Amino acid sequence: MAVVAFILPLPFLRPTPRTDTATWQQVLAAFEGRGIRVLNQHPRCQEPNLDGLGDGPWLPAERIERRLTRQDRLELQALVQPQRRLREAEARAMAQLPAREYLAELDRACTERLPVQAATPAI
Repeated sequence: MAVVAFILPLPFLRPTPRTDTATWQQVLAAFEGRGIRVLNQHPRCQEPNLDGLGDGPWLPAERIERRLTRQDRLELQALVQPQRRLREAEARAMAQLPAREYLAELDRACTERLPVQAATPAI
């Protein structure tokens, strides 16, 4: 029996880490300032197919495509199932946004998609 081995040039190596700790702290504080509690050790985080929650992408498809790096495109093509590509692409596009722009997109999406709670009248 012969074993043939080959190497696929998969795009796994990134020159810099994707998460900037200072930016994460800024975004975390902004979430909490909006009344959103962020859990780092929630059981749902361990689900193998957790694609996020919601009824579709927050960013328009053309904006998502403009934000993807060459590295992102290669990884998406090699590693992501076609039916999950848009969600993963959007997550990567959102991760590329500066914190201020990310939070503006979050506010816009929440304003457009979440029902506004009626204000309680003061007595």
